[in-house]
Amino acid sequence: LDAIGRLDLDIKQDIVFRLGDASDYIEFGYQAGSVFIDRSHQKIEITGEEEWPINRRSVTVDAQYLQIFFDKNSVEIFVNHGQESLTSIIYLQGKKILQQV
Repeated sequence: LDAIGRLDLDIKQDIVFRLGDASDYIEFGYQAGSVFIDRSHQKIEITGEEEWPINRRSVTVDAQYLQIFFDKNSVEIFVNHGQESLTSIIYLQGKKILQQV
């Protein structure tokens, strides 16, 4: 997955995806009432001026629909047609394999 991609999902239950390979990946989806992007398994650690951990972003919401966009170095998730959104920069070094986990 090196090009632009898109997923449109009607949410009926928890759903989690993994993008990357076995040793360098991110996870994202809807789980336990939160939409999230988790970069804690990414080889390249992203740091900033924040005083809190930035490896995981989440928002608590009753998600019924997710629209997910990918490109080479980012993931964007729009929840319920724009009610909430999450965006994250990603730097994966290996193959970008998308799978549901």
